[in-house]
Amino acid sequence: MVRTNLSKRFCVGSSPISCTKYYMNKEITTVFTGTVDAFLEHCSTLSFDISEEELKNREYENNISYLIKEHSMTREEAIAVYKQLSLECLDETIEELVDDGVLKIIGYDDNGEPLYGAVN
Repeated sequence: MVRTNLSKRFCVGSSPISCTKYYMNKEITTVFTGTVDAFLEHCSTLSFDISEEELKNREYENNISYLIKEHSMTREEAIAVYKQLSLECLDETIEELVDDGVLKIIGYDDNGEPLYGAVN
């Protein structure tokens, strides 16, 4: 599956990005210098005083706002595009799990869509 530039933005893993977004939202002016591993370690030790659910909600709203602003969409259009991109990311993740031998196709539903099961 070929990913668009938009889907690349939304399919990226969340740990360091969420940490960076949190810093940007809190307008912290300290610049972190060091290796990527040191940055990830630094992010994992921060206390955000925010629930994971709230962080997901903020990330969702940031993504919707990005689509609205950068692509001149209405909120409804942005939500529809975000949902489509999320499904593309899910499809790509499932394909990778099948390719890596973690999942396998065990059959097909009435619509011809594959059914997946874990590889033992």
